[in-house]
Amino acid sequence: MIWYAIYHSYGIVATKKSPYLCTQIQTQMIMAKIYVNGDAQEVSLPLNVSELIQQQNVLQPEMVSVQVNEEFAEREDWESIQLKEGDKVDFLYFMGGGAL
Repeated sequence: MIWYAIYHSYGIVATKKSPYLCTQIQTQMIMAKIYVNGDAQEVSLPLNVSELIQQQNVLQPEMVSVQVNEEFAEREDWESIQLKEGDKVDFLYFMGGGAL
């Protein structure tokens, strides 16, 4: 038996035994322009919010809030929110303060 695998940008998504040939199918990357904190950037799709946070080296990701197209994204949804051409992503930090 020979194993073959289906590869995706974020790793192997399926494997299966094949008695015939070893086959590799790779998902084609698509380039897209998105806006991160107001700056245009070229990124490879598919890309979700969590992956973008890693790529951007966001400081204190556990403290950041994310808006996608001016709507707040729930932290538990970051893995499932797929970015697309023209999306606007903002990383926000809320800070406390007060008057003297």
